[in-house]
Amino acid sequence: MLRVHSRLLALVLAVLTCLGTAIVRAEDDDFSGVNSVLASMSLQNFPIVLEKANAGDTSAQTILGIAYKRGLLVPADYAQALKWLRKAADSGSDVAQFELGLMYERGKGVAADPVQALVYYRQASDAGLAHAQFHLAALYATGTGVPRDAVQAALWMRRAADQGEVRAQHDLGSMYDHGDGVSKDPEEALKWYRLAADQGNARAQSKIGFAYQEGRGVAKDSAQAQKWFRMAADQDEPSAETALGVMYISGQGQSQDPWVGAQWLKKAAEQGEPGAQWLLGVLYERGDGVPRDFVASRKWLSLAASADESKPEIAGRAKRELATVQEQMTKRQIADSEQAIIEWQRAHRGDESPTAAHRAAAKP
Repeated sequence: MLRVHSRLLALVLAVLTCLGTAIVRAEDDDFSGVNSVLASMSLQNFPIVLEKANAGDTSAQTILGIAYKRGLLVPADYAQALKWLRKAADSGSDVAQFELGLMYERGKGVAADPVQALVYYRQASDAGLAHAQFHLAALYATGTGVPRDAVQAALWMRRAADQGEVRAQHDLGSMYDHGDGVSKDPEEALKWYRLAADQGNARAQSKIGFAYQEGRGVAKDSAQAQKWFRMAADQDEPSAETALGVMYISGQGQSQDPWVGAQWLKKAAEQGEPGAQWLLGVLYERGDGVPRDFVASRKWLSLAASADESKPEIAGRAKRELATVQEQMTKRQIADSEQAIIEWQRAHRGDESPTAAHRAAAKP
């Protein structure tokens, strides 16, 4: 018989859907125009590019700077990258300006300087480069290098989204979802989520699932919610995996299946999703959908309890559940759980030291 309390499941979903506007930065400076040119380069035509760059060709200077930055055809050399990108940027290359913004924001080859990054992003944004507009919006949204300005963030996010920048479409949807820099408008949020989802953005697909689940901007529809969660979960989106797990555990939209629910929670928990880690810890404590296992329960509850800053309510509840579990454990079980935590951290973060939360809890 399923014993996980429904309010516990509801809290996890509430935390997943009330995270505020989350800005996701680009992992790399990869966009089709630049990548296609770089892909066509070879050792045979590299001297031609170098000759043109020395002759003042802005495009060649830009490509040469990116090649040195990425270590393509030549050894990576940030000094050379900066040299050529600055030449191109000074001649008005929006791509070079954007690349320099990335370098200054991330401290690649230069001391990290968000103010200078903003200068370059603004130059490229004024020229209409969507990637730069997205990054400029992110700086305004987070108050990095400039006082936080949600209205400016929304303005630049909209300009990038209008050009089809998928991350901007997702983040603009989130802004409308939470009323951050714009008037709160669930229907407008859903519009932008759909545009991003149509480009395969898993986070947007998950947000659409929550919209259908809660009836935000659209009529409630559990079947549609599950469809969108599944699309996102198939791309390893942890919020969707957690939501699917909760749906199977609670029997929302289909028959209850705690075992299937636990499998989805495991996928999200392995990616570090605190809500999934907490719920999985509870399942192992109570033997719902998984064998009763205090060692595994303490592992997942301890990891969830360390999420004080990102999800304090989940962390607080995990700590309380953790105290209950430990009262039922032997010293050997606690030691085995501690080792499991260390191994998980080593595999996921390269961190072999226990978190403060579970180190304190490990004391007999």
